[in-house]
Parts: sequence; C-alpha cells; structure tokens
Amino acid sequence: MKVELSIIICTHNREDLLRECLNSFVAQTATPSCFEVIIVNNASTDHTAAVAAEFEATYPHFRMVTEEKVGLSYARNLGFKVAKAEWVSYVDDDAKAAANYVRRALETISKHPFDCFGGVFLPWYKYGKPKWLSPGFGSNRTMIIDEKVRPLVQLNACGGVIVFRKEALERVGGFGGHLGMTGTNVAYGEEDLVQQKMRTLGYQIGFDPELRIDHLVAKYKLDWKWHIRSAYAHGAAEVDVYRITINYPNLFLLIRAGIFPVLKLPYLMVKLLVNRHYYWQNAIIDILGPAAHYKGKFDRVKGKSA
Repeated sequence: MKVELSIIICTHNREDLLRECLNSFVAQTATPSCFEVIIVNNASTDHTAAVAAEFEATYPHFRMVTEEKVGLSYARNLGFKVAKAEWVSYVDDDAKAAANYVRRALETISKHPFDCFGGVFLPWYKYGKPKWLSPGFGSNRTMIIDEKVRPLVQLNACGGVIVFRKEALERVGGFGGHLGMTGTNVAYGEEDLVQQKMRTLGYQIGFDPELRIDHLVAKYKLDWKWHIRSAYAHGAAEVDVYRITINYPNLFLLIRAGIFPVLKLPYLMVKLLVNRHYYWQNAIIDILGPAAHYKGKFDRVKGKSA
C-alpha cells in the first residue's frame, strides 16, 4: 500500500516524552501501511536514539534519521527530504496525537484544496497547573469558530500540529535555519515564515478543528519568567517573518508600545486587589510581557540595521 502521509517528529533530548508521543501513533485507527513515522533525532545526548530504535525494530512503519546540526528547522528540513509520502505532518515530540489523527489528516487532504493546514492543540498538564496560569494557556481553541474546516487568509497554522504538501515545502526552500528553537534556546517564527512564503506563491492554507493533539505544558512554562522570555522571542521573530525594517515611524511605534503597558499599572493593581482570580504573576506578565515583546522587536530591528 502506498504511503500517503509521513508523520515527522523532531526531537532533542526528550527520551521520556518521546515514548508517549510515539505510542500515540502506534494507537492510530488508520491502517499502519498508509503512513510512516519519521523520528528525526536532532543531536540528542540522552537515550533518544535507543527509544527510537526500539520503535523502529517493533513497527515497520517507524524509522529514525539523525540530524547532527542542532536546531528545529534543520531537523524539520531533513524530515521532509527523506519522507516517502507526498504529504508530511509535523507533530511536536512533547505531544500526544488523537487516535484518529492520521485518518483525519488524510480526509482533509482528500476533501479540501489546501497545500498546508493546521489543527488544534489542547493543554496537557502532566506536571500540574498553577492557579495563576490562564485557562486558555497552552491551547489555540480561540481559532475554532465552528466545527467546520476553513481556509486561513491571514492567520497562520500552528507548527506543532501541521500538515504540508511536500512539493510546497520544497518550492519555498523549507524552514529557515536562522529561526526556531535551537536546543534550549527559546525562539519562534520558522513555520510562520514558511506560510508567508507559501501565500506569496499562491498556495492555500487551512485549519481543521478536528485535527487534534494534546500538547505538554512543560515545567518551565509554569514559571512566570518564561512567559516574559517567550514574549521577547516572539517579538524578535516577527521582524524576520513580516520583514519589519527600521525607520522613524516604526521606532516610534515600537517605543510607544513598549512603554504603554507600564501606564496600565494603576489599573492592574486595582484588578489585583478586587479580582480573586487575578494573581501577582498575571500582573507581572501583563506589564512586562508586552514590553518584552516590543523590546524583542526593537532589538532585532536594530541588530538587522547594524
């Protein structure tokens, strides 16, 4: 039977989580011969290779390849280059796919004219959930308008649960190695840039609310300081994705946007006193998060112009 979909799981030093992710693809309702699972071992130094080899030996449609250059974009590029299918799906190594994931992806491919489409990720609180963490954190449920598959005109699909036509990825040159995670470094933007390039070439991007994974809310995300670092990284990535250049109007907007949250301080202090579901961590994130986001933009713009 022809391999119709290649599932690509890029992983770096997550042997324990990788096993749970791979087991979710063992449990798929789709016929194993119609899909393959490619584990891209991205220069791991733990027992990732042994875990991957175990699944490779047990399940014929699982295989491992190795990318020695550390970086999610490099791993993703190797993944689609070695894929057998005309369609590839990236799933994060700290996620568990729904049992119908493969069947749903193939159904959407057959019924809709997309060249790329994303799905829904729901929070997986393996390590508990602090009271201050927003109920909506760790999920993109807000993208669900109804239960219908729809095109995305401006929004981008999430890179942790996404499907691409392989030919489209090849045409845009894959993922930029200067963007995205590199080991423990917090960085974003590689999948957004790919989708922006695809739109420029006329490819269609969509969203399927029934294509679902449970995505880990990692321990480090339970610390408010990570949210500030993440905001900074998102701001920096936007400069590359949307090609923001340095000019006086842009600098003015960046500086104003960075200062504005501080002006909300009195309001947030009152909210902290009267709202029992609003915690000091929320106040810090609401003040420093936007400022960090625009500081990331400012630093990246300044760096590009130097």
